[in-house]
Amino acid sequence: MKDNPHNNPEMYTQAYQHVAKTLEHRIVIPIGCNATYTQHDIMAEICYTATGNGGRKSFNRGFGQLACQGLTIPNDDTVLYHLAKINEQDMNTAFGMLMSDVIGWAQGSKPFPEDIVVATDYTYEPFAGDRNISGVVGMKKVRGTNWGFGFLTIEIAMPGLRFCIGMKTVEPLENGKMRLEAVLKDSNRCIGRHNVINLADKEFFSDAYLSAFLDAGHDFLVPVRLDKRISGTIQGYQGYLFKVYPYIFKKGTVNFNIVTVWQPPKKGDLPDATGSYFIYATNRNPNTYDDALALAKLYRSRWGIETGYRTKKYEFMIKTCSTRTVIRRFIFALVVALYNIWRLLNYWAEHDKKYAHLKRYRRAWEFMFAIGCSFYGGPRQMAILVNAGIG
Repeated sequence: MKDNPHNNPEMYTQAYQHVAKTLEHRIVIPIGCNATYTQHDIMAEICYTATGNGGRKSFNRGFGQLACQGLTIPNDDTVLYHLAKINEQDMNTAFGMLMSDVIGWAQGSKPFPEDIVVATDYTYEPFAGDRNISGVVGMKKVRGTNWGFGFLTIEIAMPGLRFCIGMKTVEPLENGKMRLEAVLKDSNRCIGRHNVINLADKEFFSDAYLSAFLDAGHDFLVPVRLDKRISGTIQGYQGYLFKVYPYIFKKGTVNFNIVTVWQPPKKGDLPDATGSYFIYATNRNPNTYDDALALAKLYRSRWGIETGYRTKKYEFMIKTCSTRTVIRRFIFALVVALYNIWRLLNYWAEHDKKYAHLKRYRRAWEFMFAIGCSFYGGPRQMAILVNAGIG
């Protein structure tokens, strides 16, 4: 009975306290020595707040139980006041180091496979305030606004390995290629030497972006944006299972292939569906129909990054009306870090015997509540989770 983690909450605290202390060590919030609250208190409150919509009811119950025990819990205004004092460059460095830490811990329990599939994409957080505020950029209309804060991220798009390995904020008037080069450099530093194929959206179909992928040592697979020149080049592809067209942009520098491949109807398509053609650009050279179709199917795994964005936005994202750019960016970066740690603990539970007792958290808010309790360090607080069936 003693080995059952539900009868021994102490077993749960080891991993949670490890990552909680790492968060507190890496993410430095400037707080005066005479302040009422410490960085420890601020980080605990942030982690509680990040439980998101899915666990709000249980979060309130658990938060109330902790508060009743006389624990120091700052209010929202106090948290925002201290976050506004963060130096953004120091913040980006801290989160980059934390990301490398997490990937290093994961590979320490079980190395990643030699061939890695990653996905690159932009995500935006809508902003309904003054668009002249620093850091606000244009975006597709969402919830009545065309303005928001943008982030470029790279995430591993493989089952069980959906870690975010690179992130950069989008600055107005910033060179897109330089932004992509920076986040690719970060991703390479995180995962080390691997054979990487990068799945990107149509907006990355340009000579500048494709050359950035190649310079970083990434193979690429990007859907083609058809124009008159490309349409004329691939004219007559219909009727063939697949065709490969060597191509280079006008005044371009990157030689690559445009591949047209017929995809048979998928499971769940209408009975009279006849399949469709997928046209993509890649630096790889598929020699057979099976090779070309395999790359097309591989692109579907990119949708895993969309699932990751939904988890970050709806289960981790902290809601705020603050117009401070540094606060908005801190919250998104923290959400990415917490998302990675959630993935890490699940990875440990599956691959590391030392953490085999850990529960695999399918719901992110359950994990977040456990992390929040770990800031207060106790089996006493962890027992709340165990008794509630969360730990």
